[in-house]
Amino acid sequence: MNTKTRKAQEIANREELLLDIALELMAETGFAGLTMDKITQRSQYSKGTVYNHFACKEDVLCALCCRSMRLQIDLYQRINDFKGSTREKMIAMAYGYRLFNRLYPTLSMVVLSMKTPNIMEKTSSIRSTSVSEHENKIVGVAVKLIEEAVALGEIPASQNVDANAATFAAWSMAFGTNALSSAVVNKSSKFCTAGFDSQFALLYNINLLCDGLNWQPLSQQQDYLATWQRIGQELYANELAMLEKNETLY
Repeated sequence: MNTKTRKAQEIANREELLLDIALELMAETGFAGLTMDKITQRSQYSKGTVYNHFACKEDVLCALCCRSMRLQIDLYQRINDFKGSTREKMIAMAYGYRLFNRLYPTLSMVVLSMKTPNIMEKTSSIRSTSVSEHENKIVGVAVKLIEEAVALGEIPASQNVDANAATFAAWSMAFGTNALSSAVVNKSSKFCTAGFDSQFALLYNINLLCDGLNWQPLSQQQDYLATWQRIGQELYANELAMLEKNETLY
């Protein structure tokens, strides 16, 4: 490794360390308690060094959001190895998203925070562009699945499905389901989940969406709960083992 490459690696490692510190602070005090001064105080670096990496707290959140999406992309890429229909693979993507939210509760909160306009307005253009690039990679996985389903006839051509619009609907539904499920768990409230097991809320909702698209096989034609369980066993066994041991990460 030459000097230039080694220097770049040192900078990258330092940035990741600062992000680890930011996550620790958020886990302890929440988003409101995160400040650049606190990051500096907990690190071994000067304020100038910290600001060389991040212009403001919002830039830190942007970088954490990108880390969050890289972890998600790793979970979604495993779908390629899953033996199943395009609909089952879309369900696998929903499974991976729910798993991410359970494994990384603080990072999930960061993603929620990033969607507020006052944060995005304060971030640097480089950081906001990076967020968009990562989002496009995630969206691309779902768009490709929907386009493949149409090409195979698993979503009838007569549905005239716009893959981007359907992806946005699926993303919105999954995002809202996870946010509301977390709120229900935290408040120990039955809310509107009294009629079914809330741990399968996302499966229930993704099936409603897929049935609405006439995505074959329909939910009355196949046991998608069995598919859900098979996804966990075949794609995410290690992550499920961590959850069973209460080894949630940031």
